[in-house]
Amino acid sequence: LLELSFPEITQILSSKSTSRQQNNSFTIVTIKNEEYTFTSNNADDIRDLIINFLEGLKRKSKYVVVIQDYEPQGQGLAIRRGDVIILEEQTRANVSGYLFGYNERTGATGEFPSECVYVLPTLSKPPQEILQIFTLQWSDDNQQKLQNEHLFSGFSVSGNNNGEFLPEQGYTLEKYAETNFRVPPKRSWSNTFARRGGVNNGGDRLWAFQKEPLRQPLLKKLQEKLELSEEACACFMNILKYMGDYQSNIRRRATNELTDAIFDPALKHEILKDEIYCQIIKQLTDNGHQASESRGWELMWLASGCFA
Repeated sequence: LLELSFPEITQILSSKSTSRQQNNSFTIVTIKNEEYTFTSNNADDIRDLIINFLEGLKRKSKYVVVIQDYEPQGQGLAIRRGDVIILEEQTRANVSGYLFGYNERTGATGEFPSECVYVLPTLSKPPQEILQIFTLQWSDDNQQKLQNEHLFSGFSVSGNNNGEFLPEQGYTLEKYAETNFRVPPKRSWSNTFARRGGVNNGGDRLWAFQKEPLRQPLLKKLQEKLELSEEACACFMNILKYMGDYQSNIRRRATNELTDAIFDPALKHEILKDEIYCQIIKQLTDNGHQASESRGWELMWLASGCFA
């Protein structure tokens, strides 16, 4: 079986079949310029899912590889094609289009233009053999030009003026919540000062991570359906338990028991599928806990397969 890590994927393309007898297909292109084509009725959905994973990893990543030499005039970080830079936290607040990081080759730190680097879609440093491939691909100017076009043509993640890497024309759960979520409860004095991403997210941020169980479903279309509302809240409780965000003295349920409890109701009631999707995405939004977030992505992967 073919196994690729996310940093190796540089382009994803899909094509629609002109024949009713043939399925649509999508193609994955790697940093080695290898192409792998897969045929499926759900080719577009699979392509979009992989792109979403790549974009999510890029937003969280602190590893970039240099695709264009930069020699600062005065202060700044000198970088060379193929260098691996580890981004510092403060780079996210940079409003000048520059990032701040540590150059592993030189051991120096400093600022450099965001347009000179490619963000690696990973939460951990890629193996050296993969990094060496990037270095070889940009060994000469002609290859660099071709490779840069190749990197950014299949999916788009670019730096905005805050130095953050965000998908172009991105659509967030916050935006979706404006028209599809129930009206949040009025803010009380106790949760006015709730910390972002903390145990209580403030109540009015229904689209963001929280550690407290839901008392009502997220989607307003479920509010008048009492039995389904209870099912939705029970599913969220099991999501909290699966991700390790809810501690209980009761015997810990097996992982497969929790996933069954999360997805079975939605497989029986179509209307719950959107609710479960939103609950999982909610728990991945502004989640500052790596272990919890990793478990959340497992649920997203399972949901994509169960609900396809």
